[in-house]
Amino acid sequence: MAPFGRFYGYNNAAVAVAGRVIEAVTGRTYEAAIADLVLAPLGLERTRFFAEAIMTDAFAVGHDAPEGEPTVIGPWALPRSVNPSGGLLASIRDQLRYACFHLGGGSADGPAGGARLLSTGGMRRMRLPLGPGGGDGSVVLDGVGVTWLLRRVGDARVVGHGGSTNGQQSAFALVPGRGFAVAVLTNANAGEALASELVALALDRFLGLAEPPFSPQPIERTRLADYEGTYELPDASAGGRVRASAGGLVLDAVIRGRPFGEIPLQPDGGDRFVVADGGVILDRVDFERGDDGRVGWVRAFARLVPRAR
Repeated sequence: MAPFGRFYGYNNAAVAVAGRVIEAVTGRTYEAAIADLVLAPLGLERTRFFAEAIMTDAFAVGHDAPEGEPTVIGPWALPRSVNPSGGLLASIRDQLRYACFHLGGGSADGPAGGARLLSTGGMRRMRLPLGPGGGDGSVVLDGVGVTWLLRRVGDARVVGHGGSTNGQQSAFALVPGRGFAVAVLTNANAGEALASELVALALDRFLGLAEPPFSPQPIERTRLADYEGTYELPDASAGGRVRASAGGLVLDAVIRGRPFGEIPLQPDGGDRFVVADGGVILDRVDFERGDDGRVGWVRAFARLVPRAR
């Protein structure tokens, strides 16, 4: 699809493989290993993997609004094979407790009695850029660490990784240099925009870190032809057609057979475009070029998709 390590593309399969490696090394199921090595020492008592483990507690079901009316959606659980990349369920208090663990340099203050679970150096290395960045949701990453998505806001490093599954959208961000964390949980597919907006508001309100406002950048009509074409994953699970429009592009995307309709893209300089509503960035769409200088990939919804024709 693309030269190894050259471009950013969100990839759940890679995290699922890492989960299987943990099983092979520990000789236990992934869920049991994480419970013993992470959840129990940190005292994360309301962080679990399976529906039957939380159904006796209060919890929020996921919603969508396909016809304008909120509707409870299912299936609720993901296949167990992808538990490493999105099957963990956590309360807001547990998420903030996990944030304190990372901000505290790797020491637990739970049942382990302040025992060190990871070295300070190891924690810092997790936050070093190990691969390139790119557009992800409403923000631009400047790198990717060990599952951490890395970016800068003003003079501060922000590390984070939210969650997205059926009817549940969340945000989780740390500013290690300021000892600050914010977590947002929503129980609606439309909650991603709200979560991103609240994180931005918290960074601005409490730390004075504000993203610059978006303003469409002019682009020559002749340049738009560089991006026009059909983009598709080899298994046809996602793809779309890009065409030029007045002052920008239009993306007609299809993911797992679900059409998203025509999405207007506004230029943001270089090979970057955004999906915006009233000056608010909802998503980013980037185009990547090969060694020959031609556009060979599009990154939409953080996924990298090659050009088919």
